[in-house]
Amino acid sequence: MALQPLISVIGSTGTGKSDLAIALATRLNGEIINADAMQMYTGLDIITNKHPVDERQGIPHHILGVVPITEEIRIGQFRDRALDIIADIHSRGKLPIVVGGTHYYLQSLLFNKTASDGNDSDDGNGGTATANIAEERYTMDELVAKYPVLNASAPELLAKLEEVDPVMAARWHPNDTRKVRRSLEIFFQTGRRASELYAEQEVTARFNNLIFWTHSDKVVLDKRLDDRVDKMVTRGMFDEIEQLYGLYKEQLEKKEVDLTKGIWQSIGFKEFLPWLLAPEEEKTEKLKEECLVRMKLNTVQYAKYQTRWIRTKLYHMLTATSTPMYLLDTTDQSQFQVTAVTPALRIARSFLEGGEMEDPRGLNEAAANMLSAKTEKDFGENMEGWKKYTCETCEITTIGDEKWREHLGSRRHKKKVAGKIKWEEIVKLRAAREARLKAESESKEVVAEDSDGDLMN
Repeated sequence: MALQPLISVIGSTGTGKSDLAIALATRLNGEIINADAMQMYTGLDIITNKHPVDERQGIPHHILGVVPITEEIRIGQFRDRALDIIADIHSRGKLPIVVGGTHYYLQSLLFNKTASDGNDSDDGNGGTATANIAEERYTMDELVAKYPVLNASAPELLAKLEEVDPVMAARWHPNDTRKVRRSLEIFFQTGRRASELYAEQEVTARFNNLIFWTHSDKVVLDKRLDDRVDKMVTRGMFDEIEQLYGLYKEQLEKKEVDLTKGIWQSIGFKEFLPWLLAPEEEKTEKLKEECLVRMKLNTVQYAKYQTRWIRTKLYHMLTATSTPMYLLDTTDQSQFQVTAVTPALRIARSFLEGGEMEDPRGLNEAAANMLSAKTEKDFGENMEGWKKYTCETCEITTIGDEKWREHLGSRRHKKKVAGKIKWEEIVKLRAAREARLKAESESKEVVAEDSDGDLMN
């Protein structure tokens, strides 16, 4: 049975994904499914960068602003809901178009490599770490009761994983307790190492996929993202921040707020906590500006992370399933119609009509560079490639060659090394001085003994 067509638009934040998806939907009788995790929450349209309603050109947008901000959306919930919506769109003879930058959510939808089990966490394999790789033998409560180590401290969890599955233990950062524990759960549930199970998995596509990657030059994109944050401020971002802060204080009265889950992950709130929590007399404009700078920096870093995910994880799955991905250069926004919309429509129509597909690397110069055979190493494919480095000087651990090189070149590391060298020199000088003083003292004692001997004679 032939797979149904599905077009997806991916890319870093600020590269024009939504604009392209709407352009495609208006011309190809399509409807849009949102795959941006933060945009699934209700309200907070400015902080989560929802595309304005008046710019959607009447195109239906699904899974957009539907989850209460007091709840936590999970990958499995998104995937199941999106699959139902896509089936409905197909049944009405229309084209589903998925758009969003939460790329591991997207992967759970497009491919059958893994499915979610309600304990969703990114496993680094382009999907979620799941126990349904094999049949579950216990409920979670039964599993914890049988293996109490699952409630142990982070060092104990890692030590146990190093014992039963050293490959996975070497893969995770020591502080990434969630992933360490998940690897142990899989081992206890299945009786087999998670590293072995992942290695055996085959990637298959759920749909006849076509991927468009909107990409902008980093320097241009960084400036665009900074400007976008400034525009968010003028549109009323601080009203939404105050709204979230009210919820934050309300939830804090009941339990600790985990800023790594749910709506709290969104860029635009936690960056301002130092300002929000400061006493009134310390809530200066300078502190507020520092928080704004931090928000801009985190936005740029997130865009970099999204690009890396495409190149190192998604690209592997696309290759494994022979899924075409076309990079559209959206650096010059004034040329968006020419560099993005026109080629995307041409390629999409050929795809839907079963025509011959163009070579993705020949579309533009950026595509030739970014989609070349020499891509960054995919660690989801080669689990032995995850190297763990520990810097004794800075007392931190990094995963992968790139992160290690970044650390070695960082100002913090160099300052610490310089300080350590200086301290070691001081210690050596002190030791030499103490040795010299000791030698001089011993020499004086010998002279004194000789003098006493002469007097006795």
